[in-house]
Amino acid sequence: DISFYKLLKKVKDMMDPNNIMNPGKLFVLNEDDIKRKEAEETQ
Repeated sequence: DISFYKLLKKVKDMMDPNNIMNPGKLFVLNEDDIKRKEAEETQ
């Protein structure tokens, strides 16, 4: 369903407005990536 991917992209754009993450990683975003990103944001 394409709307699901549009939703994912919208969420990614909110978390990553500067498109720092590789777009391909959108679909393999695992807990380690999320934890690492949270850690970077708190520095």
